[in-house]
Amino acid sequence: MAGRELLPSIWVTTFVHLLPFTAMSCLLDSIGDGTSWDTLAEVVIRLLCCALFSPAWANWRARSLTRRARKPGIPVDGGALHDAQTHTVTGLPSDLIRTELGEDGRASDLKEADGGNTVRFRWRPFALFERLSSHGSLIFDEASREARVEVRAGERLKHRVTLHQGAAFIALCQIVECLESADATRRVKQ
Repeated sequence: MAGRELLPSIWVTTFVHLLPFTAMSCLLDSIGDGTSWDTLAEVVIRLLCCALFSPAWANWRARSLTRRARKPGIPVDGGALHDAQTHTVTGLPSDLIRTELGEDGRASDLKEADGGNTVRFRWRPFALFERLSSHGSLIFDEASREARVEVRAGERLKHRVTLHQGAAFIALCQIVECLESADATRRVKQ
């Protein structure tokens, strides 16, 4: 399974993000209840729960990223958690790509640059979180009919909150899937 490369990094970041909350609750308990064996037992139990939750979350997150990448055929490796992602889409005309991005509800702020060969936009990878978006760009090469998709996590997604790990990778998969399904629909109509 390709997601196994992600497990250690997701596990560590999840544990690191849970540790301050666990430490704070343990500190508040020790201040309120004083230092005792019961308080120490509660601290140990909370740390064990944190340590047990982290691998369960890491396993679920790695599987979900692998499942997300399966349909568009994007390889999943340890770099899936990076804040910048790229992928090349071949055989799609630039007008189809522009049209699909303009019609998709997750894309916004479409702007053309470099004589129309580059389109910059914002993409919402998580439908429930309207204010969280990634910055995307598509660079067309008409001669080879290739479009390079580049996605960078937005400011609010860069903080690597455990819930949003791999946001740029998720956005990349969604964009490529959107473009490829539009191309498949276009081919059926022809």
